[in-house]
Amino acid sequence: RCTQSLSVGRELPMPPVPPAGSTKELRHFASQYGIGHCVNATSLGIGNRSTFAKAYQFKRKFNRLSDACLNAALRDRLQALEVSRESATDPALLKRRLASASRCGPPPVDTYTLIPAAVNHRDGTLSLSGDVSNLVRGGLHSGRAGGTLKVAAVDLASWMQSHFTEDDFVVLKLDVEGAEHVVIPRLLELNATRLVD
Repeated sequence: RCTQSLSVGRELPMPPVPPAGSTKELRHFASQYGIGHCVNATSLGIGNRSTFAKAYQFKRKFNRLSDACLNAALRDRLQALEVSRESATDPALLKRRLASASRCGPPPVDTYTLIPAAVNHRDGTLSLSGDVSNLVRGGLHSGRAGGTLKVAAVDLASWMQSHFTEDDFVVLKLDVEGAEHVVIPRLLELNATRLVD
């Protein structure tokens, strides 16, 4: 529902899980999702940072307790999510979406295209590990424990070079769960960074 709304410029419905990538963002959505107690150190029974000798000890304990609390509080919402295995590996769908994403509407029309693929340094497939609880913090990862989902992978640097010129206005925000270590060198290798404003 969210991607359909984004594609046609409608207001977003409330996502099934908080659209957050950090504890700070989770706090913002806490009241809407009834998870305030999961992002508050005192509620988790660990006090505050000043009671710990080392800041990293506090962070590790907070994250462990907070993640367990979030998974329990959002269990029903998370279990209701379904992975579309067909769209994760459908080459025709991927080709259509990539072509659509390379065509921008004239200003002031904003466009949004969901690409059902992982970003990588080469085209192909990638095995991601984890489960739906990873959607609350961090996303799925390559090479970690948990269930495995095979998804299409797109060589971001090559795709950018094929579809954009230096005259296009390109903003790139990259947070791809560790794949930055292969994607950024590929962007530099192909000199695709020249396309990014």
